[in-house]
Amino acid sequence: MFLDRQEPFIVSFTEANKLFLALSRLNEFRKISSKSLYSRKRYLLLSFICDRDIGGLDTTPLQTMFILGSTNHTISADLFASLNEEEKIAYRIGKLYALKLILTFKDFKYIATSFLILLIKILKSTIDLIGIILLTTLYSFYKYALPSPFNRREIDSLKNDLYTIYFWKTKEEKSIEYYYPDFNDQSNINSALATSFYGFKFITFGILSTFRFRNIHSALDFIKPIHILQAIYRLVLIHFYELSYVRYFSYSSFIASFKAFSSLHQRYYSLLNYYSADAILKRYRSERIYLWQENQIYNKSLSIGLLNSKYFIPELASNIITYYGFAYSLNSLPQYKPTQFEQEMGFCAVNNFMLQDKTSLLELKEATKNNSSKSSFSLARISLKRYKSPQLSIRETPPSESRYITYFSHSESQEIYICLRRFFHHYNYSQITYAELKHNDFYLRLHPSISLTEALRQLKKLRRESNLELPNFKIINSKQESILESISYTEFCIFSNSSYVNLALESKANVIAITTSYLRNPPIHINHFKKEFLTRI
Repeated sequence: MFLDRQEPFIVSFTEANKLFLALSRLNEFRKISSKSLYSRKRYLLLSFICDRDIGGLDTTPLQTMFILGSTNHTISADLFASLNEEEKIAYRIGKLYALKLILTFKDFKYIATSFLILLIKILKSTIDLIGIILLTTLYSFYKYALPSPFNRREIDSLKNDLYTIYFWKTKEEKSIEYYYPDFNDQSNINSALATSFYGFKFITFGILSTFRFRNIHSALDFIKPIHILQAIYRLVLIHFYELSYVRYFSYSSFIASFKAFSSLHQRYYSLLNYYSADAILKRYRSERIYLWQENQIYNKSLSIGLLNSKYFIPELASNIITYYGFAYSLNSLPQYKPTQFEQEMGFCAVNNFMLQDKTSLLELKEATKNNSSKSSFSLARISLKRYKSPQLSIRETPPSESRYITYFSHSESQEIYICLRRFFHHYNYSQITYAELKHNDFYLRLHPSISLTEALRQLKKLRRESNLELPNFKIINSKQESILESISYTEFCIFSNSSYVNLALESKANVIAITTSYLRNPPIHINHFKKEFLTRI
C-alpha cells in the first residue's frame, strides 16, 4: 500500500479511501473472531465496535486520518478541506504522535471546546435517558394497570402491515408518507412504528408527540415492564464492554468510548426497540413488517430483535422485509452494503431485501454476492416507490422556467460547503464557463433536514474562505415544485451524495457529480457511468 512508500506522496481521495477500506476489513475480521460472543449476547451488537454508521460511532474514519498523520503523509488540499474538524484534529494528533507537528493554539482551543460540548451532550443525554425511563414506567403502568377501555391502543386487535419510520418533528404524521408514499392509499388500516425521532432535542418529546396519532406507535407500545430494567442493565453492560475493549486500543476507539456516553438516550431507546420484537411477532398479527434500512443503531436493533425473538419461526421470514427506500448503488454509503457478519447477526433481519428499482436490486445483489448468507430480493410495488422514473425528457422543459445551474444537496449540511468549494475550483473540467457562472443565478435545492439558516451559514463560510468571485445564490422552495421539476428546469445539475443523481441521469439532464468525501463516491448506478452528459469531479 502507499503507506510503505518512502518518497514524498500526496494522499488524495482515492488513496485515503483505500486505507479506509483496508481498516474496515480489519475491523470485520475482529468482529468475526468474536462471533460466538455476539451470538450469545446479541445486545453487544449495539456497541460502537459493531457500528459502521460513518455518521455515528464508526471508529474507522478517525483512525484513517490518525494513521495518515502518524505515518507523516501529506494530504491534498481538496481532501483536507473535505474533512470535518474531528478528522482534521485526528490527522494533526497523528502528526504530533510521529513528532512531526506541534499543535497550535487553535487546535488546543478546538479540543477544549469539543470536550466542553461533549460534557454538555452527555448531560443532555443523561437527562433524556431519565425522561425516557420515567415516561416508559408511567406508560407501562397505564397499559397494564388500567382496565382495557382506558388503554389508548389495543395492540392485540391490529392485523395489518407495520412500517418502521423516523418520526420527524416538522412532518409529524406525514413522516409515514415521506417514507412510504402509499401508506394511506391502501384498503388495509396499517400502522407505523417510530424507531427513531428526528428534529427533537429530546427523544422523550418525540415519544410524547406520537401519542397524538393512533396509527403511529413507539417501542413503549410493545415492551413489558421488565424490559425497562433489562434495557438499563444491558446499557451498562454495553459501556463496560466498550471500556474493556483494550486489546484493540486505538486513538479512534479511545475517542468513541467517550463519545458513546453522549448517546445514552439513543442506545436505551434502541434497546427498547430490540425488546419490542417479541410483542410485535406474538401480538401484532401483521401481513408484513417493513423495516426501513440505513444500518443505524435504531434500524438494526429491531432487526436483530426480530430474528432472535423466541416467537420467530421460518414461516414468518417472507413477511419481514428490509426496505431500501432509496436508489441503492455500489457507490452508496459504505454501511448500506451489508457484510457477511451483519447478515449472519441479523442486522438485516432475515435478509429479505426490497428495493426501489431493478438497477438498485442488481447492484445490491452484486454487493452481497460473496456473502454466504442466503438472501432474497424483490422490487417495491409501483405505488410504494418514493420516486418515479421520469416520463419527460429535459428537452421538453418550458424555456420560461429554465435555470442555468442547480445544486441538489443531501442530508449533511457540511456537504454544501465541500461540494461547492470543489465545484468552483474545478468547474473548468465541465462544459460550464466563467462568463455563464458570472451572469446567472446559482440555485440550491436543500434536503428537508437542512434548515435555511444552516445553508446560509455554509454559503457564508464558502464566501469567506474561497477567495473567489461567487455568483448570486438562490434557494428553491421545494414545497412548490417536485424534485423532477427542479431537475427539468435546470440546464446543469450538481450532485454529490444524493441518490437523486440517478433520476437526473435518467432524465438526460447534464449532471456534474462531485466527490465530497474519501469515504464514498456519488451514488451513481454503474449503467450511467459512460453517459455523455455526466461529468465527474
